[in-house]
Amino acid sequence: MKRKYNTNTLSDQDLADLNDMFESIGLHFERDEKQYSGNIIIEADDEVYAKAVRRNAGRPYAILKENGYLAHVTKGEIRKRMETDTASEIAKQLGISRRTLFRRMKEAESDDDELL
Repeated sequence: MKRKYNTNTLSDQDLADLNDMFESIGLHFERDEKQYSGNIIIEADDEVYAKAVRRNAGRPYAILKENGYLAHVTKGEIRKRMETDTASEIAKQLGISRRTLFRRMKEAESDDDELL
């Protein structure tokens, strides 16, 4: 997405949109309150920003691996989700590759494990 903003005519809604877009990487935008400055102040939460720009920044932490399994994910849940979502979408949500998803499903079937 590409948007161009003129800082002199930037509306409050435009500023709110910018904050919504960049909130997840720790950036916050506000107007410089000095009269006629036309400047936008950008504040960064260093910890959130550093985490966001590292590799696997978007990986869901609730589904981390425990003892070789994906915690809290069962074969039944995956099968049910495959009725509506593609394997690629499910794998992306789990933070694994599509190939790994299928491999884990096959391993779970052969070992009669319920967890991936």
